[in-house]
Amino acid sequence: MQTHIFRGTRYTSVLLVMAVILLTTVGSAFANAYQQTAARQGLFGTVISTSQGAFSIRTSPSDTVQLAVTGNTSFQATGKGATFADIVAGERVAVLAESTNNPLAALKVALISSEPQREHQTLAVVDVSGMTVTGEDLQGKRVTVVMDSQISPDLRGQLVTFVGTWNPQSKSFEAQSENMIEQVMDRLETQNLNLYIAWKMEPDAGLRAKREQEFADSKARLETMMQRHLDVLAQVLIKAPAQAQVALEAALYSTISGYRTALEAIGGSPDSINALLSVRTASGTVILYDYSAGKILVVTDTGASLFYTATSDTEIAMGQTEASIYDILPGDRVTIRYNSNSMVASEIRVNTEAQVQGIVQSADTATGEVVFKLYDAFLRTFMVTNAAMIKVNGEDGSLADIKAGATAELKYDPRTFQVTEVQVQTQPAA
Repeated sequence: MQTHIFRGTRYTSVLLVMAVILLTTVGSAFANAYQQTAARQGLFGTVISTSQGAFSIRTSPSDTVQLAVTGNTSFQATGKGATFADIVAGERVAVLAESTNNPLAALKVALISSEPQREHQTLAVVDVSGMTVTGEDLQGKRVTVVMDSQISPDLRGQLVTFVGTWNPQSKSFEAQSENMIEQVMDRLETQNLNLYIAWKMEPDAGLRAKREQEFADSKARLETMMQRHLDVLAQVLIKAPAQAQVALEAALYSTISGYRTALEAIGGSPDSINALLSVRTASGTVILYDYSAGKILVVTDTGASLFYTATSDTEIAMGQTEASIYDILPGDRVTIRYNSNSMVASEIRVNTEAQVQGIVQSADTATGEVVFKLYDAFLRTFMVTNAAMIKVNGEDGSLADIKAGATAELKYDPRTFQVTEVQVQTQPAA
């Protein structure tokens, strides 16, 4: 078995990291969406449950999608027709879905070979034990990978793409090998250097402007990937086990150094490079605030308690509405863009909508109160008004249709706990 990872601080090592992220982004786009438009999207996945008029598929080890079946949904199997009855748990399907509804409405469903499909998982490795690797994906979700041979502890702190299949019984990703990153890295290195050289060497003024724009677009995409990768490493570092801390810190500083070298090679100024590499993004819950000092204390989703400073230049918004630091209250969910050196926030967005899943304990049609048991076992009470959109098994419903024991997904205002949307599932999985 051969596993390729990024090492060192050379320009090629930086592009390898970019290649990994690009591979994840582009790979996911093509593996999970073979046809994307503003109204439609394509999905590949494994059926995990079915119910009356709906089914759910797993599109990756950490993501599931619910789809509604309508009178316009068509079904097809290899070489023959099919019906909704053929859609059972464990089947692999390709779905063309309409994204105008929630849940998505399936337009075409094709059953594909039941042979296990090889997938790619790009992870920041936080621990290694024997043949088991623990890592986090680019969304911060923990994934367990089981390899087919012993793994070197040196893998800790590295960003690695594994190739294998998801095992729903063990809830782990079973990987065989990884051998494509170097080829992708070589192509990316050649592409970016050629774009830069083509721009600088083009004698024709008209074409030179076009080459410059091509390079600028490519550079912007790579800078976005750089920041995303630095966010991942920084967040993983905070909650990683002690045995992975040293390797992750080394990987973070090595990556920053490598990115600096790459940006300098394509003409980045020291100030612009420093500004880019110091930007981080974090999400969490506000605990305390000091309006006079412009500071808020946030417990991030990674478990860190950090103070962030808002200045007159900080952009603050409540959803899509412009706001000020005085509008931020303890308990608010926020997403913050900040400078990792000064902890000064350039942007703070207060989430005005939250979402939970769980089991209905009781529903009072007179008061609109719904007691909800979340999957973390906590009980919460939400207010459902006539303005809330209620769907029961994919059909329009009312508060009277919300019964104890039903599975439900709520969207609500995190300050008032007033519900804006309810998706209720009363039918047992087939």
